[in-house]
Amino acid sequence: MKPAPSIEDEFPVKKRCVYCNNAAVAPLPASTSFHLKKWLDEYVEAGTLYYSQWMERIKKTRQDFASFLKVKASEIAFVKNTSTGISFLANGYDFSPGDEIVVFEKEFPSNLYPWLSLEEKGVKVKVVPERNYAYNYDEWLFLLTPRTRLCAVSFVDYATGFRHNLQYLGRECAKRGIIFAVDAIQGLGVLPLDVRNCSIDFLCADGHKWLLSPEGCAVMYIKKSLIPHVKPITLGWNSVCHSSDFETIRLDLKADAARFEEGSPNVFGILALSHSLALLRRVGIEKIASKVTGLTDYLRENISTQKYESYSRQEEPSCIVNFKPLHKHPQEVYRKLMGKKIFGSVRRNGIRFSPHFYNDLEEMERIVDILNGIE
Repeated sequence: MKPAPSIEDEFPVKKRCVYCNNAAVAPLPASTSFHLKKWLDEYVEAGTLYYSQWMERIKKTRQDFASFLKVKASEIAFVKNTSTGISFLANGYDFSPGDEIVVFEKEFPSNLYPWLSLEEKGVKVKVVPERNYAYNYDEWLFLLTPRTRLCAVSFVDYATGFRHNLQYLGRECAKRGIIFAVDAIQGLGVLPLDVRNCSIDFLCADGHKWLLSPEGCAVMYIKKSLIPHVKPITLGWNSVCHSSDFETIRLDLKADAARFEEGSPNVFGILALSHSLALLRRVGIEKIASKVTGLTDYLRENISTQKYESYSRQEEPSCIVNFKPLHKHPQEVYRKLMGKKIFGSVRRNGIRFSPHFYNDLEEMERIVDILNGIE
């Protein structure tokens, strides 16, 4: 049996720099690239001769993600990106004037704009304020009323790394019959997530961050009982039960989540998700989470509090940390890091680091030494 590639072979980016920017766009694993190249060669040489096999692989990928999230394959759809998935729910559900939606103040725009757009229909959007880079769930509870129809939240805050307690939020929503919608793009693929245990009704996550896949293909989960209440906002030949019978025109929508896949599938993107998910599962999501949160804990504990303010205020360990320079402009600090081949991001006037399982303690030590050494 061929041995599994080493981390250095799987992620050659390590030979070029300390890449700590997975919360933005993660590098593609070499094994995923290898399989995609094989598929492209097959496409070039045989056209769609093996199309039925491609569809079987997509079916298998749907089953794999269902297993990964602990849900049913019929509740999984592949969509263009997280924004698309959230918009399907926001615009497809029958919200009425006077209905209320609760969101969190500093969400990424993809999890705010679709909900704010509903205010034109008379829907009231309530906002939970951020307090010292975290949230008080008592304030969240106070905003819930009998008119609350949905609560939208991110798994992990994209800028600060605040990790929400999805189990608690989901349980409270379930008690009140409130739809619980999660933008999981920050966290899915690096932190364990049991959708059923967290009472999540809807979830979406693009593959280009922690799932180690290209941009433009996302996995979407929608609970079986919610599917009939969400009208697809885009329709096509693949939306209906008899999708391969082009001569019969009858609008009988598929009963499962596949009704949201209105046209030709993104075979390239879905295959990439398949192979990268296989790698993540082979390494083990619990093992990945333990390693990554250990790395972020190291950064929090060792970066100078005399020079940087940490945005991290959560009790739960996270995959993202952010440090605001107290005496320097963040862009100036970031340029110095880039000059040393350290790559993160500037978010909320701080330097954000988001390591994955291929990163190591030696790389974190380099980050600490450089940041603490800047005068």
